[in-house]
Amino acid sequence: MLKIFFLEKKESIFLEVLSQIEKENIKIDLKEAKFTSGGYLGILSYHLLDFKGEIFFEVSLRKKEKPKGEVQTIVGEYLPAYLIFSLSPQQLEKKNFSFN
Repeated sequence: MLKIFFLEKKESIFLEVLSQIEKENIKIDLKEAKFTSGGYLGILSYHLLDFKGEIFFEVSLRKKEKPKGEVQTIVGEYLPAYLIFSLSPQQLEKKNFSFN
């Protein structure tokens, strides 16, 4: 039940964002918006001036393996220090990981 509530909330946010985008004179065509076996899928195309494209909105609630990597601190002369999380090339090839 909680999963359905979570997905319904995501769908309402997705549709509200589309409404706000259209108010900015960006032509939106909602191609697909549906619940899937593992989450939610929304596909839209947009047209702004000479630019056309598609946006995919995907929410997956499937459990995935947590990535293993290392955290590094990057210190530069002109920017504040920041952290990066680096993955191994093998994990990048898998593509299915979650940071939650």
